[in-house]
Amino acid sequence: MVRVAQEQGIAYWEWTHLFTQWGAAQAIRIYESHGESETLLWPDDTGATSDVYRHFLGQFLPAFEQFLRAEGLFDASFFHLSDEPHGDEQLHTIARHASCCES
Repeated sequence: MVRVAQEQGIAYWEWTHLFTQWGAAQAIRIYESHGESETLLWPDDTGATSDVYRHFLGQFLPAFEQFLRAEGLFDASFFHLSDEPHGDEQLHTIARHASCCES
């Protein structure tokens, strides 16, 4: 898919946010499988700083970075922590979450 997109002129890549929108209070929903057998990897109310989600990010982010670098996409990638923060408190929450994403 990467090569097909590049052949069509795609030069930059934007990836989904790592925490829920409207304040980054929860982990995003990630499903195992798809269709009728899909199940969430953790409950939908799992906190953004919960041990289970931090453990997941600790495994996912290094592997994702390795993939992006191997494909030559890292320097052309844009990442989201959350969407649509409202107010100073939510901005501070998102700033705290950023520390788990530093490589």
